[in-house]
Amino acid sequence: ADLTEIRDFAVNLQLATSLEETLSGALIETAEQFANRGVFGQRLKRQVESKLAISPEEVIRGLAEDFESEELRGMLSRLEMARDGGTSSVEAVRVSAEDIENKIRAKVERDIQRAPVILTIPMVAGVFFAAIVLMIYPLAVQLIASFK
Repeated sequence: ADLTEIRDFAVNLQLATSLEETLSGALIETAEQFANRGVFGQRLKRQVESKLAISPEEVIRGLAEDFESEELRGMLSRLEMARDGGTSSVEAVRVSAEDIENKIRAKVERDIQRAPVILTIPMVAGVFFAAIVLMIYPLAVQLIASFK
């Protein structure tokens, strides 16, 4: 699963749980909204249908195993710690969404920093190729003119 899909999932859960819904209700609502959003939505819907009766954490555990996602495993561990510690699941989901957002931001920043290095070779090749063509063209024209 793409990090942005997981982030959207976490943000949607955060919104639903902050509106005084239970985590189970939030998962049901999120599964309905994500149903037509590709593989992630289909697997989320399947996990909700099959594992929500056990517990909401089992749904997220199933998704984490399906997609081998460290982000979903982190959300699961935060939710379990919140349940065991007596705090709200809203806070656990909020922290998870922020963590995923920070990972996306860090990846984008790395990609931006690497872009000049990656683009240097094509730019140099493009400039030198044009310079070589401009230098060879007059020579080629003179050479062809001398054969006439």
